[in-house]
Amino acid sequence: MSKKVAIDVKTLALCAIILVGLILAIVGLFGDFLKNASLSEISDANDGRKLIGLDPIKGSIPTMIFAWATFALAILSTLCFAAVKFLGVKGADKIILLLGVLTVVCAILVLVFTLVMKSDLEADLGAGSILMLIGGLLVGGGAVASEKL
Repeated sequence: MSKKVAIDVKTLALCAIILVGLILAIVGLFGDFLKNASLSEISDANDGRKLIGLDPIKGSIPTMIFAWATFALAILSTLCFAAVKFLGVKGADKIILLLGVLTVVCAILVLVFTLVMKSDLEADLGAGSILMLIGGLLVGGGAVASEKL
């Protein structure tokens, strides 16, 4: 028999925070990491630089790696949180904690490598990396806080 799962106000509030963070991470991934330059445009610029024999833009490859990692970890954290809190899956609390911590670390590294890329290109910081940071911190922090509920 399935056990009934009690959902309280704290769990719903934490779920709302995590969902807002996930939306911000998604918008941040596809937003401008530098003023008027998304990750796909930076990737295209790197391809052009490779064709003429130049090195890739400093910090762009780690930025892309950690941006996609933050995106994937935010989705996994949200799904695991939902499975534990709403479906009553047992024993996944440590997995949620690990995913939350990794999401926070990756989100911070996105900002760090975006700042490295910004200094190399002498461009202004766009909204994408900031949204990715805030979204990753909300999802990761919410996942870590869910262990206390």
